[in-house]
Amino acid sequence: KIYSKIKDIIKENLFLIISSLIVVVVFNIPIPYYIEAPGGLINLDDKVKVSNGYDSKGSLNLTYVSTYDGSIATYIMAKLNKSWDLVPNDDVKLENEDMDDVKNRNKIMLENSISNAYYVAYTYLKKDLKINSSNLYVVYVDEDADTDIKVGDKIVKIDDKVVNKVD
Repeated sequence: KIYSKIKDIIKENLFLIISSLIVVVVFNIPIPYYIEAPGGLINLDDKVKVSNGYDSKGSLNLTYVSTYDGSIATYIMAKLNKSWDLVPNDDVKLENEDMDDVKNRNKIMLENSISNAYYVAYTYLKKDLKINSSNLYVVYVDEDADTDIKVGDKIVKIDDKVVNKVD
């Protein structure tokens, strides 16, 4: 009896079900664009405190850019929202890369920028900064290189020698 009820519900809503599936599938078809959009603003006043500093007005904020894979849905959103940029994938990829390499490099660059911000802040405040660990990541692989190394790979050894510094 329950199967009969389910069958009736499906029959009554068949057009809606099929239409919904088509929309989901079509809107998730990848297209060769990378979408950059304003990400947001994070107020840092409750996270950053400076004693013996100077008086200032206003607030301290962090802003960021969000990126999205190109799909029909994000393409339409970018066309409707003038603050979103449509960038052809070929304009963000280097010679022999795919979009996974771009994403990996962007993640590494984000983490690096956060580390640099800590370093600059501590240096400016003349505070000691102890670096507990240092990681090296591949951010580019020459197209002529004969290697299995990929963007995002962590370098831990070179010729069986442990490395943790660029030099």
